[in-house]
Amino acid sequence: MEQLAEVERAADCEYTEPKGDLVITEPTMFGRLHFLSVVTKFLAAYPELAVGLMLTDRVTHFIDDQVDVALRIGALPDSSLVATRLRSVRHVTCASHDYLTTNGIPTTPGDVVHRNVISLRSVSAPGDWVFVSDGAEITVPPKARLCVSTIERSRH
Repeated sequence: MEQLAEVERAADCEYTEPKGDLVITEPTMFGRLHFLSVVTKFLAAYPELAVGLMLTDRVTHFIDDQVDVALRIGALPDSSLVATRLRSVRHVTCASHDYLTTNGIPTTPGDVVHRNVISLRSVSAPGDWVFVSDGAEITVPPKARLCVSTIERSRH
């Protein structure tokens, strides 16, 4: 009877603000750097709502992982899910001063093939690197000696 009463209240639009549990997944560093402050403000605005924040760089499955909303950075694989672009990002290629001093400065995108690289492997970062030179896309398959699943680094 309580469930029926709950359905009737919802049908009558008795609830004027969100209520219940919401599970959101997003990339680890993005969540830590940008999204935690948004979630805390959201929770303050809607006290009847609880958020489960799943920070991961792997592809999550909505049903298996009980996820309601997924925020992702980059191209998404084809699926039957509905996606909305929120913003654009750009990827950058970086090297330390010490590495460039020892190994020289690359002059073309193809030079990356002959370099020691650290590559990010995630849903938003495919294996190949894409550069734009004179308006043309150049795809480079780097030979990563180290592949990581998150962009965080530790100091050792």
